[in-house]
Amino acid sequence: MVRFRAKADVPVPVHLFGIIGEDNYHGIGLEEVVSLTKDWRDYEFKFQAKDLAAMNLIQFLLGQRTGTVWSADFTVIKVAK
Repeated sequence: MVRFRAKADVPVPVHLFGIIGEDNYHGIGLEEVVSLTKDWRDYEFKFQAKDLAAMNLIQFLLGQRTGTVWSADFTVIKVAK
């Protein structure tokens, strides 16, 4: 599960991805679109991590619109099955 707070100076969609940090860069089960607004908001996404590597990445893809994005309190939590 990932949790964070975020906002932007203009409404903007942000893509949140989990991928392995090695050649191939395939997904690990996290793929969400987050619609940010001017107000701080809490976000939480549960996902089943799969096909992990020694290094794995969580990315925010921000390139759809010019503006400023703020994020805070980003946490990755292992949840019992």
